[in-house]
Amino acid sequence: LIRNLDCIRFPTMSFGFKLVYLNFRGRAELIRYIFAQAGQKYDDCRIAPEKWPEFRSTTPLGIVPILEMDGGAVFSGNANIAAYLAEKYGLSGDTAERRAEAGSVVEAMEESWQRLSDFFWEQDKGKKEHLLTMLMSSHLPLTLTKLEKICAANDNLDGWIVGSKHLVNFRLKLLQDVRVQMDN
Repeated sequence: LIRNLDCIRFPTMSFGFKLVYLNFRGRAELIRYIFAQAGQKYDDCRIAPEKWPEFRSTTPLGIVPILEMDGGAVFSGNANIAAYLAEKYGLSGDTAERRAEAGSVVEAMEESWQRLSDFFWEQDKGKKEHLLTMLMSSHLPLTLTKLEKICAANDNLDGWIVGSKHLVNFRLKLLQDVRVQMDN
């Protein structure tokens, strides 16, 4: 289904997994982090953003990222793919309570991702400036401060929110990376 995309890299599947996303980090970066943590090689198929409208109608649900696997299985959406891989590689929490605890934090962080996406895609310079001001002066500092307090309260977990290797920790790392990049 996805094999005919005009990918920048890895147009064929060599490692049993092919991740399809636009040619930047964005929502697929969490999936890349999970693959890295698991030591799993994968094909990273990147689409030039200007070609996305042309390919959107050929995707299973009209969204990216997409994960294609040997055997024909195809999954769409960053949260779905990340949850699948986290479970597959033992990164999703060792109890139902840990998974729910991590899920609570992930849900809270999704708002940040949506705001970052709104900022990134906004074309109007005035609106974009306003979105950046709100992100940097209000939303990100508040969100990151709350998450840092949770980490500090879990001092027996070496600074991790939930355990030492769970999906939520990769999402937090991504959010921190975005904040650092926006500061520079």
